Amino acid sequence: MNALGCFVKVIDGCQQLDDNTKALGLSSDFKEGVLFSTYSTLIGGAKPGRPSRLEQIVKWCGGETFDGVLVFDECHRAKNFFIGENSDASTKTSKCVIEIQKRLPLARVVYSSATGVTELGNLA
Repeated sequence: MNALGCFVKVIDGCQQLDDNTKALGLSSDFKEGVLFSTYSTLIGGAKPGRPSRLEQIVKWCGGETFDGVLVFDECHRAKNFFIGENSDASTKTSKCVIEIQKRLPLARVVYSSATGVTELGNLA
């Protein structure tokens, strides 16, 4: 990002947050910036004594007052969310994508994909 003239802290996933939190808590250098995460990380469960990755990301964002941007690249990976009687058929990824948006209600959300789509339903 520096090559583009953007000098924002880039955090390469929750593992980097973990590594910089161990001793004294999250340093001020890691309290803002751009956090990259995979869908696999987002759906990662809690480990003993630690919050889930979803909870960790929500906390890093600052909770419900966060008004930044969430970008879901390759958004077709988050499809198959069902409400009601079919909710058990929802994928873990789709549930987490919906949940993070519920917990960060002021966030601006971008769904992006370079995968060709013939019908909107193929992303839902």
